Amino acid sequence: MLVEAPAGETPFALTDKDRENLARTDEEYQPHTWENLKKIIASNNLESLRRYPSDLRRYLAWTAETKAAYGTITNFICQERLHWRPLPTGNPTDQGPIFHIQNTTPFADSRDYKILINDWPYGLEKGIVHVVVWLKNRLAVDTTNDKGDLERHSRRLVECFVEKTFVEKLGEGAEDKGSRKRDSGRADQGKGTYVTLKRFNVETDKNTSDQIRVRDLPRP
Repeated sequence: MLVEAPAGETPFALTDKDRENLARTDEEYQPHTWENLKKIIASNNLESLRRYPSDLRRYLAWTAETKAAYGTITNFICQERLHWRPLPTGNPTDQGPIFHIQNTTPFADSRDYKILINDWPYGLEKGIVHVVVWLKNRLAVDTTNDKGDLERHSRRLVECFVEKTFVEKLGEGAEDKGSRKRDSGRADQGKGTYVTLKRFNVETDKNTSDQIRVRDLPRP
């Protein structure tokens, strides 16, 4: 079925590539392979990640409906997916909601984060699972650039969490750790919709020992 680009205003800005993608059929769309994902993340070319045309159409409709019902996507995420209640704050400079945390060290207490399957994953090859980790704690961002990259200590915290929570539980042997290829990057996934919550993404291929870790951080 042909999916045409929507006319008029959209709930988030569409790129030229988005519009080109919407003009294709699902049958014409080429899903991201595992090797393709690694190249995209290694080159930090995350803008090239795409959804199936029909999924993107539904995502546009869902975003518009959700914003109308909840005001913002952040409100929906907090209320319906995370069930986290933001603390009241009068500081207009705050970058998103603040939550009561059990431990000031990120990932130290399981009540301070949630692991969910992404409701709107990219158009990935079968066998690749897109997982999102939502974190109440704030992670420090590298302020020397405008990319929103994690600073070194925060990056290490994320890597340790991913290793312990995902890599080790996938049954990878210690003998593989020295040679295992790791690709990491930053994903600006929600086109401005989720950026006020701290999260990072983990994409895993069930059929290989490689791990791709994609961090999705708030814009400065």
